[in-house]
Amino acid sequence: MKIEQAKRILVKIFPDAEYRSAKNFQRAISMLEGYEWDLVILDMSFSINDDPSDYAGFEGLAGVQVLQYLFRSDIKTKVIIFSAHTQFEDPYLSVGSLEDLQELVLEYFEELCLGCVYSKLPDAELEVVFRELTEDIESTDEKTK
Repeated sequence: MKIEQAKRILVKIFPDAEYRSAKNFQRAISMLEGYEWDLVILDMSFSINDDPSDYAGFEGLAGVQVLQYLFRSDIKTKVIIFSAHTQFEDPYLSVGSLEDLQELVLEYFEELCLGCVYSKLPDAELEVVFRELTEDIESTDEKTK
């Protein structure tokens, strides 16, 4: 549902953009390796692999691994973290809230991360937030001029 929600809002901002989604870490990495994206909307909680029955493959902050991959691979794609959670429990990171997460990712991934957005906001509010965060990203129409 979050994927469709984000796409519904971003289509208003970037109507001619190409949209794709990946539901696990492995697919996300293969998509990032094979194409130069302008923006990634990143959930923090998702599966690491393709096996939906492998709950051990699910990680609460797997999105941080995607950020680390982008950073280490010198991929400059901008990222917005889009989360339905306001509280996080992770034994390795001192992240308790969405604000803590934003502070952490902006500190360590400042060149990549534009910010964190709570996905349970009404669409009208989400559109305002996405417009503010993406104001420096050119639309596909502007790139072809």
